[in-house]
Amino acid sequence: MSELTGLHPSSLRRMHKSFELAPEKVTAGGTRYYSEEQIFHYLKGERPNNRTVIG
Repeated sequence: MSELTGLHPSSLRRMHKSFELAPEKVTAGGTRYYSEEQIFHYLKGERPNNRTVIG
């Protein structure tokens, strides 16, 4: 995903931790796999809106 999007691997890790972009699958060793659909939507600028405002 890093090569396709131009994002640094540490940026992808940060996005995963903040629930901004969750990978399709994470192995026991921590390797993150993203679906083609996720990559397509990311490149189109579509971001998941799964955040909840509290307060």
